[in-house]
Amino acid sequence: MATATTFAAPYSIHAGAKLRSVLKSIGTFLIAYGELRAARAMQNEGIRF
Repeated sequence: MATATTFAAPYSIHAGAKLRSVLKSIGTFLIAYGELRAARAMQNEGIRF
């Protein structure tokens, strides 16, 4: 059991880090997309910063 855990631990840590980076980039994209839509909506309403 310990051998399997020792073997699987580095893989799961690597997979977790990769998943986190993918989720972070998706989150960053969604935030930027939301801000872009909000800015465009404000422009359409005639609101200027």
